[in-house]
Amino acid sequence: MTQGTNNSSDDGVQRGAEIPPRLLDVDDAGRYLAMSDKAVRELITVGELPYIQKIPGRSPYLIDIKDLDRWIEGNKLRP
Repeated sequence: MTQGTNNSSDDGVQRGAEIPPRLLDVDDAGRYLAMSDKAVRELITVGELPYIQKIPGRSPYLIDIKDLDRWIEGNKLRP
């Protein structure tokens, strides 16, 4: 440990710090995109939005926030 620091860890990571979620469920993805959960499900169904399922066909859809950002960038209207 470096002298003069009060960190309990040498790696610079604070223990117990909150980690922001990267995967969002359909409801949170809808809030992120300012649309309904039904609209998010439609985007998934038509293949416009990739998703993850921990157990394919059984568990809820999880959407990567990076994919939501890409979808936003790809759907912006430009003059």
